[in-house]
Amino acid sequence: MIAHRGPGNSGPITWVGRVPVYATTVIVALNAAGMVAVALMLASGAADPVAMFGFDSLAVLRGFEIYRCLTYAFVNAPDPWFILELVMFFIFGRDVEAFLGRRGFIRLYAGFVLLGPSLLLVATLVTGQQFHLGHSYANFATFLAFAALYPGAQLLFSVTAKVFAWA
Repeated sequence: MIAHRGPGNSGPITWVGRVPVYATTVIVALNAAGMVAVALMLASGAADPVAMFGFDSLAVLRGFEIYRCLTYAFVNAPDPWFILELVMFFIFGRDVEAFLGRRGFIRLYAGFVLLGPSLLLVATLVTGQQFHLGHSYANFATFLAFAALYPGAQLLFSVTAKVFAWA
């Protein structure tokens, strides 16, 4: 069963006033909080948090810094394009979450977050090269999931989601 919709799995997690809070909303909030934390650390002159918590395959394998396989997804340098990325993730992620249900969406997103590091760790073991992975990987994969679910959805200038996904 692909879609795990059911009572208690398709509605909002909670409400803030009259605004529903979904799993997508929580992920966007974590990303925004990560960006604010990085901005504050950079402003205070602390070491570069993106370098400390971003995915680095050699740091994971040689330094056993396994936490990097998860933290890279929520460590974002302050960037106006990142805000646009979060808005797009919220729009597309909400539709994917509505289709799959909360649990299915969380599993899918967690899989996206862990897939990149897993593949890059294997690539490092095979080639010996160092690989880095940016925070937007899982968010873009969520857009690809949206395009797979709704290929005919018209996004911008009547261009369909599948065309944007291929581009």
